[in-house]
Amino acid sequence: MSKKGFAAVIFLLFLSADELCAKARVLERKELSIPVRGSTEIHSAELFIDNDNNTFVQINNFLRVNNKWIKIDEYGRCLNGFLKDSQLYMAFEKDGNIDVYKVKKDFELTSRVEIIKRPNILWEGAGFERMFPVPGEDNSYFLQGKCSKFPTNPFEFLFCFTSGGHGIIYTKPIVAEIQNGKMLRYLKFRYGGKLDESFIIKEAAERKDSISFLGFRRLEEPAMGPRHPPQPVILYYADYNLEKRKVIRNHTLYEDTARYDKNTDTRFDYGPLSMDNFGDDVFIVFSWCGSGGWSTKGFDIKEIKSDIYYWQCSNGRFGDIEKIAEGFSPVVRTDFFGNVHVIWVDGDGVFFHKMRKDGGWSEAETILSDADICPSTAVYGGISAEFDKDNNLNIIYPSNDNLLIYAKVKPD
Repeated sequence: MSKKGFAAVIFLLFLSADELCAKARVLERKELSIPVRGSTEIHSAELFIDNDNNTFVQINNFLRVNNKWIKIDEYGRCLNGFLKDSQLYMAFEKDGNIDVYKVKKDFELTSRVEIIKRPNILWEGAGFERMFPVPGEDNSYFLQGKCSKFPTNPFEFLFCFTSGGHGIIYTKPIVAEIQNGKMLRYLKFRYGGKLDESFIIKEAAERKDSISFLGFRRLEEPAMGPRHPPQPVILYYADYNLEKRKVIRNHTLYEDTARYDKNTDTRFDYGPLSMDNFGDDVFIVFSWCGSGGWSTKGFDIKEIKSDIYYWQCSNGRFGDIEKIAEGFSPVVRTDFFGNVHVIWVDGDGVFFHKMRKDGGWSEAETILSDADICPSTAVYGGISAEFDKDNNLNIIYPSNDNLLIYAKVKPD
């Protein structure tokens, strides 16, 4: 998500009478009436705040604007929302075009781009996922997407296909350049990985002269035939320079293939990833469940056992991975001074917070003890937080009643 150029010290909400005397003052807290209820779950929730302090909430195919929900799939398949000149824009794919709308009170179409067909004859199934504005350039964007690629060894593909399975297809990232409403070209995203693997991008953030991508490299095994066990994955970072049009930095953040057992289909899961930046520095948090995967727990919140890890890239230098807590659904944000703040949830449904300053971490503190959070949604990315221009923290999270809770907090 785009950084708005400002952030605030991140202390969340205290709801009891005693807690209200602590470090944060709750300005507003409410349940949002949402259009997805009953059997329809909140698959994802994202919060946007523009420079006029307008708050937008996106849930599945709905966007909340001026306290009303708008069904946005009529505009096409939503790629993402982003801030440009401190205003919210949303990109959609429809009828072979990429349409960009400025969102305020209404949707205003600002750009329409025709998608180039078949970027490379060897690549199939090209699809776009995110759009990014190029800083300092009007009507210039980058699109990030993915393509499918067959294995280079035909015997491996033939073995899989004839043995009753399917041919292995590798997922490869691509980017496309847009200027003045025209898509100029597709560019292969040379991220530094191997030819016979997939790289699936999960998070991205644009900076002054580059876009940071975070995702998973997956080692494919065509020789496995029709049996397709969980594949070991590597958490991976790549930094795409907008001027040079290529990846200039890439790094393996985390891998734990030693405990992966393809004979028993033992599975280890990552939770949602979170990334933020301050200037040219990038900060990342993630959770890792090394005890068989969250899906086997039935989403009993007390049974979710995972660790929270932190990583940063400062002044172009990669830091070390740090384990900073136990819990899930971590979110990282920076304040005005560049201090890094991490929030997460533990097995009792309690929100915690740590702040990094001058290379060290503060003690973990409880910031919300009765959130009644829904773990089956939260562990896969149902928490979002942003700051408004008054340095108030705005946060949304799903409750067990399939409701969305919104709160605005004034840090001390």
